[in-house]
Amino acid sequence: MSNKPILSAVALAGLFVSTSLTGTKAKAMTSVSTSALSGGTIQPTDYEARQAEYDARRAASRAAFDQSTYSRCDARKYAWYWDSQIDWTEPESYGIERMTVEEAAIVIGRALIIDDSQALESLDAEIASVGFSEGCELTDSSLWYRDYQAFAAYQGVEVNEAKALIGEQLNAVGNKNFIDAVAPALEARGYIGFADRARTDALLTAFSHNGYGYCDAKKVAEVWGVNPDWAKSVIGNKLMSGRANLLDADIASTAETVSCAWAETGLSYFSAEVLSNYWGVSVAEAKARATQEMSEQGYQRFMSTTYIAAESGEVQSDRPFGQELGPDPNNAQYLQAFESNGFGYCDAMKLSAFWGLDYTAAKLRAGQKIFDHNAVDAVDTAVRSAFQARSCTWVESELTYADAERLAQYWDLSVEEAKNKVAARMSLVGHRAFVDAFGDVLSPE
Repeated sequence: MSNKPILSAVALAGLFVSTSLTGTKAKAMTSVSTSALSGGTIQPTDYEARQAEYDARRAASRAAFDQSTYSRCDARKYAWYWDSQIDWTEPESYGIERMTVEEAAIVIGRALIIDDSQALESLDAEIASVGFSEGCELTDSSLWYRDYQAFAAYQGVEVNEAKALIGEQLNAVGNKNFIDAVAPALEARGYIGFADRARTDALLTAFSHNGYGYCDAKKVAEVWGVNPDWAKSVIGNKLMSGRANLLDADIASTAETVSCAWAETGLSYFSAEVLSNYWGVSVAEAKARATQEMSEQGYQRFMSTTYIAAESGEVQSDRPFGQELGPDPNNAQYLQAFESNGFGYCDAMKLSAFWGLDYTAAKLRAGQKIFDHNAVDAVDTAVRSAFQARSCTWVESELTYADAERLAQYWDLSVEEAKNKVAARMSLVGHRAFVDAFGDVLSPE
């Protein structure tokens, strides 16, 4: 193995303490590379230890970059900036390698780990100074479709126009500088976690793990003037900041103004049976009553009070459980038809939003189309038509980390960038179509 590229990368990743890469800095880096070889012969164990330390430092730096609001756009611009600071015609430049986008990401990540505020400010300024000399594509940014929607709503324009405006700013100042400029105003409007994947994941986890549902999001969306998808982030933010009381007040304030349909309750047919037994009414009456009560209270409060009592076995009627109407015997074969034809969680969630049904009902409806009419293509078309109704995250892709590694190699991206690309593409075409398109990469012979 050649030592030259390894030592060059060590210099980049380990010695980044300022971001004014003058000729002097470049020479200093060269001298460090040379000094690393001085001091006699390196024993194999010494080399292996240094290699392991280098690999660990590099991985940590890349992880810090991936978890930040910097993106490939910033790395591209910084690589261009670094190269522009060196006179490549001078003998002093001999032995210095041009910085790749990947190495630039490592440098930025190392700066984040060191956490030198002055260095990071200089870094942001140097990225911005590149301007249009090194452009970016939207796919180089950390933004995804919900961010485009948020920016479009904030600007009062259509999503495609918002994308064009974002593209101009990415080219002008880079990804992080753009986010830093617009995020405060967007967050004040309820777009919490704008363009910040790590934070968004934490907010959505707080939303779901604390027992809140779509009906709650719909109500909070009305209060904050955002769509329900973003309202989930608002709810997660209030929960994480210890302001659940304000959240409950938001939901309660819409008791008479925002209603939730049965399909938006998140309840299944089995849930309706549980409630019908609890209240001593028919399943249809239970659905109507649950819809009304959840519209008044919200999902979390309804589930933590009324439904938990019903599920515990408390019965308010002598009618045997399930007597009103048993489960549909075709349900199992419809679900099997959906899953055996390669449709996945992402597809079901997109169809749920597109058709206005809950998750299970959407799977049943699609499975029925497939089982009764062999309408696989029609379901595929519905999934694709739902690209604006619901996006999918990497977690919802049902792919493995090994899949992400294979796709990263195929696309020549980092693993985190590959995950983001999977989420973006699957949001457009769905799980089944994506796996069909990249099956050879995901499952090589």
